[in-house]
Amino acid sequence: MLDFTQPIQIAPNIYWVGKHLEGDPFQCHVYLLLNGTESVLIDPGSELTIHATINKIKQICPLEHVKYLVCSHQDPDITAGISTFLEIAGRKNKVIVTHWCTKTLLKHYNWGIPFWLIDEHDWKLELEGGLQLKFIFTPYAHFAGAFCTYKPKEQVLFSSDIFGGFWEKKQLWAKDNGDFRALLSFHEHYMASNQVLTHAVQAISKYPIRIIAPQHGYLIPQNLVQTFLKKLARLKCGLFFIEGGSNIKELLLLNKIFNRINTELLQGHSIKTVLKKNYKLLRSAYNVQNLIVTSIFSEQGDSLLLFNQEGKQQLVEKGKGTSLFHQLNIKALSKKTSFFEEINEPALNLKGKGIIVPIFTQQKYLGFLLFIVANETSVSSHILEYFKNLAVPLSLALEREISLFRLEREKKELYAQVICDPLTGLFNRFYLQKELPKEFKRAKRYNYPISMLFFDIDHFKKINDTYGHVVGDFILSELGSLIKQATREEDIPIRYGGEEFLLILPFASEKNAYVIAQRLLRQVERHKFRVNNMNIKVSISIGLLEWDKKMSIDQAIQEVDKRMYQAKQNGRNQIFPQIE
Repeated sequence: MLDFTQPIQIAPNIYWVGKHLEGDPFQCHVYLLLNGTESVLIDPGSELTIHATINKIKQICPLEHVKYLVCSHQDPDITAGISTFLEIAGRKNKVIVTHWCTKTLLKHYNWGIPFWLIDEHDWKLELEGGLQLKFIFTPYAHFAGAFCTYKPKEQVLFSSDIFGGFWEKKQLWAKDNGDFRALLSFHEHYMASNQVLTHAVQAISKYPIRIIAPQHGYLIPQNLVQTFLKKLARLKCGLFFIEGGSNIKELLLLNKIFNRINTELLQGHSIKTVLKKNYKLLRSAYNVQNLIVTSIFSEQGDSLLLFNQEGKQQLVEKGKGTSLFHQLNIKALSKKTSFFEEINEPALNLKGKGIIVPIFTQQKYLGFLLFIVANETSVSSHILEYFKNLAVPLSLALEREISLFRLEREKKELYAQVICDPLTGLFNRFYLQKELPKEFKRAKRYNYPISMLFFDIDHFKKINDTYGHVVGDFILSELGSLIKQATREEDIPIRYGGEEFLLILPFASEKNAYVIAQRLLRQVERHKFRVNNMNIKVSISIGLLEWDKKMSIDQAIQEVDKRMYQAKQNGRNQIFPQIE
């Protein structure tokens, strides 16, 4: 636990010397660069923090050794405390380091010490001992003369307002990618535009960086630097500047919701789940009445696959029921860009202003996204842009969903062929050989995980020998039913042979698969296999494997089979490996 009452070393000869303001999410950081009699204070601070900063500096070096006061901009949170600092530390040999734009305002403080302008000195400051500071010009982020300070030796970037954020937790360092959200609301309305922020990120990215030390928010360690840079480059900002930007709370909330939808779709969540999960938020934030995604399902375009906010999906055939979606589909294909449409379909309880966003992938038309809002709702160009930005993740998700839906239909149609084991109702080895390569190919293409469970019935030979093969067949049949109950809609259960079973789990990590394996293990153990007034105790042993995409299918099956035998050797009625 860091002690914020003391100076905190963040790199060799670099210290955090700010003050933690209890209960204030807008923390302001001050940094001391120790370098003998030419030490540097980065963004000195305000009257609220300067006395704590002075006390921390005294624990590290004499105040007279602090020569340079770097002011990244002119705001009072970094400049208002300078007068007090100079009164206590003295003005002798003190210098303000800044940009000429900032000097035009700071000179009105009348501090009585000289200015050293970075733009007049080739954007670098040579210090005693051969050390150097470089300055990176980041105009309009958030001030015309804004800049960052870079210390090449330690590769530390003092980024001023860039990478700034609001504290959600009392911690100095960002711990994981989740801490990026602290930057969101700060940048979304504090930075003027995406062009400004992109320029700043590009300028910063030219330098090797181990630590980013912003003026606000969390310090960013080396393992998160590149991730945060990429995320920041994609961030939408300038929310005060856009049409309707005065309602900043609404815009920030919408931005948060749409970012979440994007993330969930790209992570492989099903469309119907994402729509259902986010519908209430969109309804409360922007009066969204209906949320529907449609996709062409047949080559002729006469079948559409629909997903709605209720978490349902259905196939709509042309000429059956409402023609609304087929009419919108024709318009979306011809217009190729977003458009508005008055919606009034009483049979489907759809009424209002429709926002239709066509969805394409590699010039191929897939379908469209339909938002219906109340007629009186004003839709600004910025809000429309939010809806349009969903087209890319939806195009990837739709290809995946269509594949899954087709696979499900194929499963049903292929029952007529000999792909189903008649005893258990599960797929058989023929289906495994025919369809599993396709599933693995899709997993490689869309980069989603597949896990496998290989299991068999413990002491099955003893059951056959004791009760006869008729009872054995009954137990296999009952187990087939239990497997169907324990698995998900997209899973592929296979009777591999005899009393051996293979369960393919698309979109399931090792951890997800372990949860399914536990559920199956418990259901079999608790189930009453009742034959001729006898309850026969049955258990299974399960091997578990998340497919390594470097493995062939045969190698994966061999490995998960070995793991099943390890579960038996460990005492049966269990899973191997055990996952915490």
